[in-house]
Amino acid sequence: MRFTCTSLKYGSIFLLFLLISQAFNTAFAQTDRKITGNLVDKDNIPIIGASVSVKGTNKATVTTDNGAFSITAKTGDKLVFTFMGYEPKELTIGAGSNYKVTISEANTSLTDVVVVGYGKGSRKGLSSAITSVKPEELNKGAIADVGQLLQGKVPGLNISSSGDPNKPAAVILRGASTINSPGAPFYVIDGIPGADIAAIAPADIASIDVLKDAAATAIYGNRAASGVIIVTTKRGKSGKPQLS
Repeated sequence: MRFTCTSLKYGSIFLLFLLISQAFNTAFAQTDRKITGNLVDKDNIPIIGASVSVKGTNKATVTTDNGAFSITAKTGDKLVFTFMGYEPKELTIGAGSNYKVTISEANTSLTDVVVVGYGKGSRKGLSSAITSVKPEELNKGAIADVGQLLQGKVPGLNISSSGDPNKPAAVILRGASTINSPGAPFYVIDGIPGADIAAIAPADIASIDVLKDAAATAIYGNRAASGVIIVTTKRGKSGKPQLS
């Protein structure tokens, strides 16, 4: 009988401590505390100016020098990290008060990108009359000038050769618009307006974009009255060097 009473006594004490511990944990979990840390990318470079917020609340801050952040939250809350060009990251607050968070760059891809006078755009949202000719679509063979590369590849682009091997083909993109028409298109080579197309070899051309209408050529003013041909040449790429 004495053993039974002792067991009940110690059992009651243990149950009392358990209830007190649960109450303490519950109170601790519901209390906001200061959460600090650093936000970095995969190369361990600090992300400065990123947004840090507590999900479902109005609490927010931004990362400072070294990607440091400080915000009040409680155990179980989720911190949301967002920054332009990076994937959003969520972190669930545990027992710790200091965290090092790593975010990854957003993997975005553009399909059917075309070059326009003011930059690059997706063909999906393009409203101007622009034709993009890829390298594999250009004419092959003994090519002497760019005109021969495009012959028969762009609707509305008239290319005619005089028969003189030392004279480039005549390129007419838009019809008669002035007293001196037809004039040659305005060439832009690797972003340089008005460059001489004869200065580059046809084998060095990576892609050609032909701007036809006024909306696409407006940035070049009256120089683009006869259309614009944007030429992009081949260039080195990052990676292991290859020789052939």
